[in-house]
Amino acid sequence: DRRDKYSIQNHKAFKEAVRIAFLSRRKTLANNLINALKISREEADDILAQLNVDKAVRGETFSTADFIKLADLLAKRNLIK
Repeated sequence: DRRDKYSIQNHKAFKEAVRIAFLSRRKTLANNLINALKISREEADDILAQLNVDKAVRGETFSTADFIKLADLLAKRNLIK
């Protein structure tokens, strides 16, 4: 079963992280985080730094594991539920 391949702790947060990443086509993940979560550029850059990804990364380059890490981090920061 493909669902067993990844350990997603919070499916709702995972779905929200993926939704945010693809919110606006051709936008960077940082810009989508800023617009969706109403956070500062600095906070978006800090989130990406904690994930060890470039500030110019786009959602389509993220792997499933990257989205899981993003979801966990956003949930930990209480930015998504």
